[in-house]
Amino acid sequence: MESSSAPAALALSRVTRSFGPVQILFDIDLELVAGEVHALIGENGAGKSTTMKILSGYLAASSGTILLDGRTVTFADSEAAENAGVVMIHQEFNLAGQLSVEENIFLGRELRRGPFLDKPAMREQARALLDQLECHVDVRTRLDAISVPDKQMVEIAKALLSADETDPTRSPSPSGPALADRFAHQTIQRMVELRIVESPTAKAAAPVQKWIAWQ
Repeated sequence: MESSSAPAALALSRVTRSFGPVQILFDIDLELVAGEVHALIGENGAGKSTTMKILSGYLAASSGTILLDGRTVTFADSEAAENAGVVMIHQEFNLAGQLSVEENIFLGRELRRGPFLDKPAMREQARALLDQLECHVDVRTRLDAISVPDKQMVEIAKALLSADETDPTRSPSPSGPALADRFAHQTIQRMVELRIVESPTAKAAAPVQKWIAWQ
């Protein structure tokens, strides 16, 4: 692995993971540097998803250390990871099709003015988040009515809302809800500018990635 001189925003050190007698990860070292795009690439069963789940609190490591800005951390669950600024965007959408775009972005994090929802504030912030991603859907639109690439942007906007800097994202499989090719390069470039860490498909990452960790 080629290292960077910049400090790692998020790192794994000598991480292992076993499921019963079967060991999946063996002494994994991984450093994610803010402002760079990182690709985690390997065959099916290589341990990519397990690594991402450990980074984002969905699984505990059997041994080893997670470092956040150089500090050792332990995530009890994914909510603890999100509160620390680490968000994972899954291959499958975690969105409610019957709700509007803005309602999806703020689901579980609604803004209130007294006892009432502050819909104007949520609408304004949702629009600002999507503008950062150059996604121009009307935030009042029902989610079911927008395209798959725009749904992916809504997922990323949710991550931006809950975490300012760090965002490990699972690589979509060919049959999954991948970003459309014409949006991929533009999106990755924008994510670099926003200091989001992502693991996109190798094809999409090639023009801009700084280094690749092979398993």
